[in-house]
Amino acid sequence: MRVLRFFMALLAVLFIFVSSNAAANGISELGASQIGDNTAIAVDYDVNKYDRTITLFSVPDNGILPASGSETAQRVRRNLENHTYWGVHYLPKDRKKGDGALAVFIDSTTGAILGIYTEK
Repeated sequence: MRVLRFFMALLAVLFIFVSSNAAANGISELGASQIGDNTAIAVDYDVNKYDRTITLFSVPDNGILPASGSETAQRVRRNLENHTYWGVHYLPKDRKKGDGALAVFIDSTTGAILGIYTEK
């Protein structure tokens, strides 16, 4: 019984260490990929029909958002200021059948979605 308690306590300490270490290191590329895919599915995109690229940015001008675009693009750009973030960009594999590009911008520290830009 004592051995079991010891191992349970050891597991609890290890879990706390791993959890706090993950929070300190922020969101990985894989984590950003999962958040991006979940967001894409939530806004009705079939991620299997899209090519996905994931890039880490630290400036609002990322080459994904149009330089002079809609109010939505401008609002997303303002949300990206002063953040390091993952840009998860989806382009249709077949441009003729696809709904248009989608980009999900994710804070690299917290995992919060800073903006979504879609051509749909």
